Amino acid sequence: MNPAALIPPADSIPVHWGWLEGFLLLTFTFHLLFMNSVVGSAVIATVRSIAKPRDPAVSLLGKALPSLLAMTINFGVAPLLFAQVLYGSFLYTSSVIMAMYWLGLVLVIMAAYYLLYGFSGSIKKKRNGTVFIVIACALLLFTGFILVNNVTLMLSPDRWVGYFEQQDGSMLNLGDPILWPRILHFFLAALSIGGLTLAVLARRAVRKNVLDDATAKPLVRDGLRWFFWSTAAQMLAGPLFLFALPRHMTTAFMGRHGLGTALLLAGIVCGLAALHFAWRSRLKMTIAFTTAAVVLMVGVRAVLRALYLAPWFSAADIPSEGQYSPMFLFLGSLLLTAVLMVWVLKLATTGNNAAANDMEREG
Repeated sequence: MNPAALIPPADSIPVHWGWLEGFLLLTFTFHLLFMNSVVGSAVIATVRSIAKPRDPAVSLLGKALPSLLAMTINFGVAPLLFAQVLYGSFLYTSSVIMAMYWLGLVLVIMAAYYLLYGFSGSIKKKRNGTVFIVIACALLLFTGFILVNNVTLMLSPDRWVGYFEQQDGSMLNLGDPILWPRILHFFLAALSIGGLTLAVLARRAVRKNVLDDATAKPLVRDGLRWFFWSTAAQMLAGPLFLFALPRHMTTAFMGRHGLGTALLLAGIVCGLAALHFAWRSRLKMTIAFTTAAVVLMVGVRAVLRALYLAPWFSAADIPSEGQYSPMFLFLGSLLLTAVLMVWVLKLATTGNNAAANDMEREG
């Protein structure tokens, strides 16, 4: 069967595709930062909770995890919608092929959310909530596994024909050689951002008088240590990911595709700079270069997606209707939502700090 016959035709879009691609990259960057933060923080909290349940790091991460997951979910809606508008012909199809897992993610994420709240509540009540964070972490990692399966499957229409051998929505993309290197790539990135999250929370706890400086300094150091070694491992795993790609895509990022090569090299330079500043315990510079590296790697991801879909599709070929009023309405709503979210976060932060100070006084 010709895989091209399985690709639904693309619908027209209201504005030029470049606008939608730009919004997709922008919103996905925020989602990716929060996603890596919550997964990495959950892994670190799990490890430290098993080793030492009364560790201050467990308390800091446990209280932050429910909010981090909520932010991850909220910031994930916009890029998903933009991806559906531009690449719906591929994303919808791959989602149907693995529908049993894809639809089940709603229940999995809800369960993880409740478990994180259970873990946070156990910390406030000074109880051992290790079982909550262990199961929640496993569910979050499973969610990442399914998401990577869908992302890789949508880029490989030639694999869709396997659906006709098992038409029950249970097909995964396990035979793709890029699947496991890509999962490793994102797992190490999550550990890196999780380490930075711990360091940031520890510094913030000092400013808010939740922790004293003597208690917070080792936590900042440990967070930067998680970041350093995970990022160093990423520098080794990155080539594994690159050379697992089809040969013409590997060579594209080694000079044949100017933009892709430039983005990749710039991302590596920013990653090395982040390693340097992490080693010197300069948190703000580490965060700055890490953020820059994430932005650049989101660009690399977009180039890779275009290369994968090139034999079948190009977003530039989607007809545009020139209706810009919905986009302006979206931008206005986005701005209003951002203001409201900042306000709500400030209220939540003030409440959490007051509760933490009350607990300190009671202790």
